[in-house]
Amino acid sequence: MADVGTLDRLSRNKKVLFAASAAIGGFISALLTQGLGLGEGAFTSWVLAGGLDAACIGAAVVYAQSYYQTRSLKVRDGLKKAAKTGLVAGCAGGLAALFGMNLFGAGNVGRMVGWAISGGVAGYVVAQQVPNLRRKPAIVAGACGGAVGCLVMYMEFGYATGVAITGAAIGLMVAMAESMFRKNWIDVEVYAHVLGNGLNLAKPERQFTLNIGADPITIGTHAGLDIEFKADPGSAPGHTASIYCDGDKTIYHDLQNGSRAELSAGQPFRFGACQVRLGS
Repeated sequence: MADVGTLDRLSRNKKVLFAASAAIGGFISALLTQGLGLGEGAFTSWVLAGGLDAACIGAAVVYAQSYYQTRSLKVRDGLKKAAKTGLVAGCAGGLAALFGMNLFGAGNVGRMVGWAISGGVAGYVVAQQVPNLRRKPAIVAGACGGAVGCLVMYMEFGYATGVAITGAAIGLMVAMAESMFRKNWIDVEVYAHVLGNGLNLAKPERQFTLNIGADPITIGTHAGLDIEFKADPGSAPGHTASIYCDGDKTIYHDLQNGSRAELSAGQPFRFGACQVRLGS
């Protein structure tokens, strides 16, 4: 049986975290589909079940991203939006796939296309919530994961297990796409106490990596920011900052005093209880 340290290390690995979470999302979707009897008719199995698949898998990966950043099981605001977007877009994609099936009689190929659509929608949902995750690679990766998972479902697995495996494939492919197509990023360390200017020998409470781009990465003490840390008693309440890319430059913007500074690769800087290093 895996020890606590091993489980902690695995939970810091985004590929493992996304795959495991998406598998759980797929399993929940399968249970709902079976419990509601959605697999009994062509329309319900393609449209409604397809919407459930995209909603549950997409929301599960968004939840995994939140846990990756905060190490907290608290549900963040973006989860409901992710589930709604996945449900609507998944149903629309399933309807398009069903129309194509009826028009061209695609058979098993159509089933694979249907899962590719669900996977692509899940990738789109994740790209809406994960900071600076490029949308096209996420959609393509999700579609590939859905198609590969569909092939696995033809093996001797039960329906729920097959959908869980498909979800895992979607989550893994999206995580791989994020790292493969990453251009700029920051490595973040968050500590239990506010950092001073001297030598820091403390062990971080959590460590993670975020993509940076045109959409600012927000830092501060408010809940819901991309990088949250405990309030700094030495600064004004609500002190926040952001990091973003402007052309070839990475800019740190202090939102309290309006100052801006260019960040250099490999050079760490401290803000409250976190330390950030621009990747190179």
